[in-house]
Amino acid sequence: MKKFIFFLNILLMWSLFGCGKKATASKEAQIWLDKNFPGQFLVQSSKYAENLWISSNYSDFKVSVMDKTDPDIQFIFLWRIKTVDGATSAGMVKKTYESAKNDIYLSRALLAHLKKSEGPKTAVGITALEGEEYLVNIMLFVNPEPVEREQILLNVQKKLLQWPLHKQAVVWIFFMEENYFGKDFQELIPPKYVQNKVDANQPECMYSYQDEAFITKSIDSIQRQLTINTGGHFALGTCMPHAFEQAKVWSQTHQKPAVFLRENGATIEVNDHDNLALNFSFPYFLSAEAAAAEPKIEEKIEGYISGTYQVDQKTLSKISGMKNF
Repeated sequence: MKKFIFFLNILLMWSLFGCGKKATASKEAQIWLDKNFPGQFLVQSSKYAENLWISSNYSDFKVSVMDKTDPDIQFIFLWRIKTVDGATSAGMVKKTYESAKNDIYLSRALLAHLKKSEGPKTAVGITALEGEEYLVNIMLFVNPEPVEREQILLNVQKKLLQWPLHKQAVVWIFFMEENYFGKDFQELIPPKYVQNKVDANQPECMYSYQDEAFITKSIDSIQRQLTINTGGHFALGTCMPHAFEQAKVWSQTHQKPAVFLRENGATIEVNDHDNLALNFSFPYFLSAEAAAAEPKIEEKIEGYISGTYQVDQKTLSKISGMKNF
């Protein structure tokens, strides 16, 4: 117990130390920005530039900044605390700002173009890549049926083909939970998401397309390359319960003696041959008491009921039972 309390104290001290450093970075950066760009920018937050689990760099920070006159224009620059000018320059910050301003203007123009035809709620975030390419992130806040999804993708593809910069675009598509729209941002995806690459593993993302040639590929090919987020609310909160109920029904007629399945402790992975299918394995037990037990639950598992869940059809197939040995 004493070791545990000691460990918690160390974590608390490390956290307070980190918060103090971040506050220092934000304060220093704001003073410097006010001096070099009077009244133009506001520091939003600071975070360590490197992962401190693998680095001992406690001096460099990524500072997030927004334009006071146009808050949609946001950018990130590096700041080194307790050094002259934060080891940056007004020229470097201005260049970063101009790039961010161009990105937001492009995002607004593309968003307006996409909204000319009816479709789901949409958010857009564009960032310049090396050379003359742009990474175009498009979030679609809808969980459509297969036929509807095909039409949505086709409409987006057609609109992008009409966009003047389509030949320079690397397009990523994210199908998001509809109720997530407007919670963290509105129709423009902030740079902290885009520049660090939109996370297809965030819980609100259901499935995504992250490959090249979206504009020129067939819709069938794109749909085959959609990948489900196995850690998201959709996979764990919708697909898994559906699959679990079907696995229970199967076990009632195929498992003798009767077994008791448990959803908690199941494994999930994307099928190797179908990105819109999930492989589930649900642990089973010989008694309801064993299934409800918590301490050393692994020792009470008798086996697993496994199957492949087709997301579009909402069916569990190729079901089988395997006993632990």
